[in-house]
Amino acid sequence: LALDALTGASLWTSPFAPGGTGFQAPPSLSPDGRILLAVSTTKKVYMIDAATGAQKKEVALAALSYATPAYSSTGDAFFLCTEDGTLTSFSSNSSSSALTELWSNTLCGVTGGTTQDL
Repeated sequence: LALDALTGASLWTSPFAPGGTGFQAPPSLSPDGRILLAVSTTKKVYMIDAATGAQKKEVALAALSYATPAYSSTGDAFFLCTEDGTLTSFSSNSSSSALTELWSNTLCGVTGGTTQDL
């Protein structure tokens, strides 16, 4: 649900509703305020138009993420860490309907609920 900050009026509702796909973490707003990134409970990241709520792009993740995506300062890329310890950078300017992975790096190993440096 998106609300007008001044009036509280409903602007749009999201397909991420109870009984459907839920959020894993709070969404992230792009530096220019036009795009929301939402991490779902189904191991996907959705790029959503902040003004309309329309889904623009999506990407499937190899593992769940409980982290809020972080945008680069220019908004050209965002970063997301998944529960398997992988940090991945995605392009937020790809012209296709899918988000494009720029790079990925395993930062730490996760074993039995504890984190170990590699």
